[in-house]
Amino acid sequence: MKRTFKVVLCVVAVLIAVPLAGIGFVVAYNQFDEPLTPQAQALVQPQPVGGDAASNAYFVLLGLRAPKGQDAHAAGMQIDKLHFDYFSTLPGARASAAPDDKALRASASVSAAWSAKLRCNWFEKDCLAHYLALRAELDQFREEHALLIERHQRVAQLSHYQDRPLLSLHEPLPSLKDYLDLDAFSMAQIVVMCEEGRIAPALEQLAASVATARKVLANAQQLVTKMVFSKMLRDNLALLNALLAKYSAVAAAPAIPPPTLLAPLSGAEKSIQAALDSEARVLARTVMYLDASDLGSLSDQTFEKLLARRSDFAFKRHATLNLIASGQPFYPAASRSPQPAGQATAPLKAWPSGNFWDDYVDNPTGKVLLKIAAPDYREYVDRLSDTDGYQRLTALHLLIRQGTVADAEVPALIEAQAGQYGDPYTGKPMQWDAASRTLSFLGHGKAPTSKAVKDYRFSVKLGTPKG
Repeated sequence: MKRTFKVVLCVVAVLIAVPLAGIGFVVAYNQFDEPLTPQAQALVQPQPVGGDAASNAYFVLLGLRAPKGQDAHAAGMQIDKLHFDYFSTLPGARASAAPDDKALRASASVSAAWSAKLRCNWFEKDCLAHYLALRAELDQFREEHALLIERHQRVAQLSHYQDRPLLSLHEPLPSLKDYLDLDAFSMAQIVVMCEEGRIAPALEQLAASVATARKVLANAQQLVTKMVFSKMLRDNLALLNALLAKYSAVAAAPAIPPPTLLAPLSGAEKSIQAALDSEARVLARTVMYLDASDLGSLSDQTFEKLLARRSDFAFKRHATLNLIASGQPFYPAASRSPQPAGQATAPLKAWPSGNFWDDYVDNPTGKVLLKIAAPDYREYVDRLSDTDGYQRLTALHLLIRQGTVADAEVPALIEAQAGQYGDPYTGKPMQWDAASRTLSFLGHGKAPTSKAVKDYRFSVKLGTPKG
């Protein structure tokens, strides 16, 4: 009996000792971190806003909610300086709390009630009718939000837009929601002006909105800003398509010719390369500098909670930063985005890689963090390509409406224009359905609708037939 008991104890001891020894080895191995690569060192350096600050619309957007009597541009510059100065210092050398910019964003934003009234999904309903039904209420909105409306217009008037890579997870841009509401109000004004026969000023206002969206898309380095203004561009294009179909005078007006505002999106406008760099920078700075005390005040997102509670168990901080700097996980092999110069052209091993050493011995905590933190950014590439495709559909619609193109001649026209206004994914001519009189292409990104739609088809229905 004693011998049996000793054997059992030995077996139990071995069963306990072997895993503990393995864990001990993993912990010990991961205490020997690797040096930061030059790319990783550069990645964690804060990047200021470049270019001419005086004509930069980014600062007005940043200071959109500034108190009455204060210049929005100046407030935006002050907000940016507060954050840049704070996050440019190391955690041990700065105050424990993030900068308080509430006083600089003190203006009341657009209420949820007004937002619900103004927002209209062009890809689900007749927004012309929706806005015409609001005609009597628009003066009230104009009176309540005159300051915000003036600042919305100023974003359009300034010559360029240039933001900077995010410095931290602490940096939201809450005015984007207000800006979308103000753009919805602008579209409502345009619809009413067209209904009243004031076509020229309506199209000038629409052209300013389209130009603003493209200005931001070309220079935005923050992914959320890029996606918001991509949506804004699609919405204003949908408005133009609806106006072309309903009002014959819109097609006759020369305010928005295809060679200018309706040209296909440029490489800079479609690319998310700068936005991915910004995402990589904020993730790298999070891994490098933030600890549990910093992250306790942030949201309850899974990545943040996991990072806040992590210990140095099986975690190599520098090795994780080096992975981020080398392109993993921001440039997947199947991405349609061009990879930036200096980034790895082949994807690094993701977690789980199928290799025991990589998955469970060499920096497993860091690799799991990256796996959780980085979504598949290809979706955002496709969303921008969808916007580009819808821009091309709109340009074709305007060409057809401005010319004397009969339905029978549409196939030949879209064939001739395929080089410039073809399907953004295939390069082939846009599809034409003579029965429904629609131009269309199959989108690859997330459908611009609240419904769950697979393989969403973007389409433009032509107005009154010619000939």
